[in-house]
Amino acid sequence: MRCYFLIDGHIAGIEMMTGLSDRDAVTKARLLFSERMIPFDGYEVWDQTRFVFRHPNNPYVETPKPISRGRQPPLTDDRTRRDKLGPNCPWPAGGLRR
Repeated sequence: MRCYFLIDGHIAGIEMMTGLSDRDAVTKARLLFSERMIPFDGYEVWDQTRFVFRHPNNPYVETPKPISRGRQPPLTDDRTRRDKLGPNCPWPAGGLRR
């Protein structure tokens, strides 16, 4: 198993851990993380390609993009939308009428 130490969501250090169960690997990773001199943001434990554990649970949340307040593109007529959605579109070709 490997313990990856993270800074800003990027790997900044690696520690190899062999012969451990998942629970023991997480315990050892927590101990290694607390002993590090470099202030890492978090760590992840992996068993080859299998994800085991991450601390903190979501260390790098992406900042949402602002909503555009500009003018939205005009809608097309119903035939164009129906063509894009495929032949099984439930809307009639002429659009909905009241």
